[in-house]
Amino acid sequence: VPGQVLVKFKDTYTISVSRAQRQLASTIADQVTAVLQKYGVHEMEQLLPNEKPNRQLRRAKAYNGNVIQEHDLAQLYCVKLATEHQREVTQVVDELKALDEVEFAEPNYRIYAMADTHIADAHNGNPLENQQWYLDAYGVKELWTKPVINKTRPIIAILDTGVDLTHPDLKDNLWTNNIEAFGNIDNDNDGNGFKNDVHGWDFVNNSPNIRDNNMHGTHVAGIAAAVNNGIGIIGANPQALIMPITVLQSDGAGDVAT
Repeated sequence: VPGQVLVKFKDTYTISVSRAQRQLASTIADQVTAVLQKYGVHEMEQLLPNEKPNRQLRRAKAYNGNVIQEHDLAQLYCVKLATEHQREVTQVVDELKALDEVEFAEPNYRIYAMADTHIADAHNGNPLENQQWYLDAYGVKELWTKPVINKTRPIIAILDTGVDLTHPDLKDNLWTNNIEAFGNIDNDNDGNGFKNDVHGWDFVNNSPNIRDNNMHGTHVAGIAAAVNNGIGIIGANPQALIMPITVLQSDGAGDVAT
């Protein structure tokens, strides 16, 4: 995206940015201020404004034994350059990456969905399972024979073009936010910053109304967690719950910041 840079400040630095005389400046980091003002930065969008700063960051062990450290995503921003500097994204990225306060910086890349969605469109006949070559290729069917260790149904967020909530292979495996589903309408009942997020959120239209006018997200959701109901296909984990998160336009295009 022209003139846009993503920057994540390190967890050990709480970067506070204020506006004065139409310029942005960091209250604690002069080097950050110098870069912002050099390139006429007029806006810094905090990408996860509902993230709670200074909370206890979790650690988890991955399947391969590696320890995964959660990061403070309140420190993630989309920096928007002045018009006359929009072609200087690479220079801004390099200068930000050189600062001690910065964990990473990169352009706000455009992204595109690339897939044939014909499997997700078909609603009749379990024989579609024979088109799911990946079930055998990745050993998924073999995993189905293993004992279930944790009976808690996992939640899979599908960051894509949305999900068809009425699809017969998916509607029974939708994640439901019960606090919102049984709470007061048009009220942020769970305090997460999103009103009426019963089944997920549409970040393209900033709305709780999930749909899929492209079918790519529906296709991906089916690969992940379609119900084993004798209709259409079966998901790699038919016990998982699907959380639809719309981040791509109906034409399948979007950007990393969204």
